[in-house]
Amino acid sequence: LAKQSVEEMTNRILDLPEGDRIVVMAPVIERQKGTQKRLTDNYMKEGFTRAYLDGEMILLEEMPELDKNKNHDLFIVIDRLIIKEGLRSRLYDSLELATKIALGKARVLVNDKEMISFSQNYSCGSTDFTIPELEPRLFSFNTPIGACPYCNGLGVKMEISEMLIVDPTRSLNDGGLLPYKNNDTDNLSSQELEHMCKQYNIDMNVPIVELTKDDMKKVFYGTSDPIHIRLKSSSGRIHEKVAKYEGLIVNLTRRYRETTSEWIRSWIENFMTDSECPVCHGARLNEAALSVKIGGFNMDQLTRLSIDDTITFLQNVKLNREQQQIAKLALQEIISRLTFLQDVGLGYLTLARTAGTLSGGEAQRIRLATQIGSKLTGVLYVLDEPSIGLHQRDNAKLIDTLKKMR
Repeated sequence: LAKQSVEEMTNRILDLPEGDRIVVMAPVIERQKGTQKRLTDNYMKEGFTRAYLDGEMILLEEMPELDKNKNHDLFIVIDRLIIKEGLRSRLYDSLELATKIALGKARVLVNDKEMISFSQNYSCGSTDFTIPELEPRLFSFNTPIGACPYCNGLGVKMEISEMLIVDPTRSLNDGGLLPYKNNDTDNLSSQELEHMCKQYNIDMNVPIVELTKDDMKKVFYGTSDPIHIRLKSSSGRIHEKVAKYEGLIVNLTRRYRETTSEWIRSWIENFMTDSECPVCHGARLNEAALSVKIGGFNMDQLTRLSIDDTITFLQNVKLNREQQQIAKLALQEIISRLTFLQDVGLGYLTLARTAGTLSGGEAQRIRLATQIGSKLTGVLYVLDEPSIGLHQRDNAKLIDTLKKMR
């Protein structure tokens, strides 16, 4: 992913051989369905006359009728130029106009053959994938801009568990589905289940363990075909309908999402378990944050390395001259702080470890490393058994670390 300023775009084009013919264009439609009739009419009113449609140059007034069910590319022609001396100002203005029209994007066709893609945003030249401006919040799962939108930065998703909603030794008629057991409010749902089982010849009187996987799939996730359902309310009124059977898991998931009752949510949570988020796979960050890498590692992969391995990685990471200027001080500070943790015998930990999984001794040594890193003066430290949990070989490191605090 890369972004360029209009000045950088201009310099890139001016590096082309003198005499090359170029067409500066604004990519207003990329891989989108529709006739785009209204859009092209608007650009004609603004004074544009040509466009590059699906790989062919056309006049906007001769725009053919597009198949609304197929994807199309439509680039508005901004300017046609020949590379020569004195072109910079005009080329700059044309590229600037293209980026304004196409929300930061521009395309330049060279000699009717090569297409050069530019973007003022971090974006992929061959797809529509873009990421926002890089800032610290993007790499924090505690902020909306960085968190995975599916699990809200938790890394796990609460889902209905098939194991928790059935008693496999009981039948469907004998309380085998635990959410329906002794729950009068689900009487109508039980009736719908009965009609579904009748239509698909599912035996409701045998233990659930004896039913087939296909039978239980219908019970859990519903049916694709509508069934005739005859419901009887508690007042004795009969209501008939033709509808698809929703399925127990689908029903509970929907109710959990839609209900405003804390009691209902709490009751449904009895049948839920935490599972790894299927979108971020436990990384907790969104796709944009995970697309940013240093030395081939994204933020999640780096934090899953041990502190020892992280220090080695950062000391040997390959950066170009510009990257070195940007990252030099930050890398020094990160390596310094990680070294403090290493010196107190915590080199085996990963930065992804949650605080709740740390032992008392580990937590104390982390606090110790924090104090060392703060480099305060005029402070008296009282250390209660600082060697607790340490291997004998790490005691010397600890003593050296304590000396650094003097």
